[in-house]
Amino acid sequence: MSLRISNISLQMSVLAHILGSHVVVTSRLSKYYNGYVRDGVTSRSSRLTFTMGPVSPSIHIHCEITTARNRALIPLLLRKRIIVTSQAPSTVASTSSAMSNTSSRNTETYAHSSTSRGHSSQDLEDSFKGKPPLPYTVGATFTAYRHEPDTPFGHGYDTPRPPFKTGNFWLPQIEYCLSQPPLPGRTLKESRTLTITSLIRTGYTYSAQVVVVNKAMVAKIYDPLYDNGFDCYDNKRDAVVLADGDYSREAAAYETLQQSAEARTCTPKYHGSWTIQVQTTIGDKTHVRHVRLVLIEHVNGTVMSSIMPQLLPAATRSRIMQRVLEAETVVFNAGVHHRDMSPRNVVLVSSSNLYTDSDLRVVIIDFNVSNVLDLGARCSGDLDHAIRETWPGRMVGPITRFWDALLEFEVRGWVADDADAVNEWLWECFRDREEYVPVAREEGSKNGRPRLVKVEEVVGCRDQDCEQEEFVFRGRGV
Repeated sequence: MSLRISNISLQMSVLAHILGSHVVVTSRLSKYYNGYVRDGVTSRSSRLTFTMGPVSPSIHIHCEITTARNRALIPLLLRKRIIVTSQAPSTVASTSSAMSNTSSRNTETYAHSSTSRGHSSQDLEDSFKGKPPLPYTVGATFTAYRHEPDTPFGHGYDTPRPPFKTGNFWLPQIEYCLSQPPLPGRTLKESRTLTITSLIRTGYTYSAQVVVVNKAMVAKIYDPLYDNGFDCYDNKRDAVVLADGDYSREAAAYETLQQSAEARTCTPKYHGSWTIQVQTTIGDKTHVRHVRLVLIEHVNGTVMSSIMPQLLPAATRSRIMQRVLEAETVVFNAGVHHRDMSPRNVVLVSSSNLYTDSDLRVVIIDFNVSNVLDLGARCSGDLDHAIRETWPGRMVGPITRFWDALLEFEVRGWVADDADAVNEWLWECFRDREEYVPVAREEGSKNGRPRLVKVEEVVGCRDQDCEQEEFVFRGRGV
């Protein structure tokens, strides 16, 4: 199989590190490849070779699929809008033309319908030109005012979206951002001074700039000017509206989580939503833009995606994964559906040894695509009522929500490389936990999806019917 990545922002983010025979892919795609790539070709590996050359603005990844389990990766990549062809890339030049044709056909098939016109990779490269230097540097100081965002919208919410890709949208990004302010919300009089003391993730291709301020807090800054401006099809993004959506959803999630003492233990401490004024100089004229941000605790820990779980004993991996799913369950039952659970969004905090600490703290981060269940999830009201009436004091556990849904952790090596084995692990770990709503399987069936006992009969719908899962893949910088 050959994969073609034609978007330059993705191309620039894919780095192939070859250490002996071990291949590690560092990119937004790493969550799909790490865990499938092993030493050479073994019973559970895929051989990947990379070609990055000046002839074509693309990276060609040749995949030798060796197991049925790995073959299941191909339709997943198609769903994530990565172009897949059957042509092996003997050279970049010889495959460039053929893959361009394939790319166009697959984009028509798998892209969401849109009235936006397409843009080439050159357009994307041009989008970096003319932007002023990043203002989010160490030592930069801003006066932030407390701000209440508008009602959250998008990604699972039924709230009407603001006008999208209209008005000045087709202007160059910098002109569009100068002419289109964020949604007004409500700015309050309370203020505080924020000084950037270190950087976590900043650049010209991120939908949010992440920095440490005042040495104690993390500021997640939703500045549309420094969004890369194009999606993974090279179509122009409405960065202003998307930034408004991310900000409104993240703030709504954190506000909701503050109402639960249990949820506060497994999420960063929240310091509120704010707005700052950013001076932007173009030529000899200085403009003032209003930019939104949230402030959260600076969690000193280890991001789960930075760990190689293959080097850990199976019992240690299992224990950590149990703690992760327990934490997510607390968040879900506090009223927030994260919707993007992945090792990259989990921080492990330990006062001693991370791998043996019985008091390991799991912190879940990154709520920009989450839903507050009372505001946006279908059937949540009926389901909550049925649970309270039938099983007072109990929570919906991980089994029914993560059944066949741990691929993000599977491909990274945190759970078994076999869906049935992962489901059995879920069943053995959580089926008898008294704090969770009991679950049951169909008699004589090991593969059937478990159901919530005495709950689904009352609600009249099963979990998969009530919630439409949607993985958000928006390219680098999400």
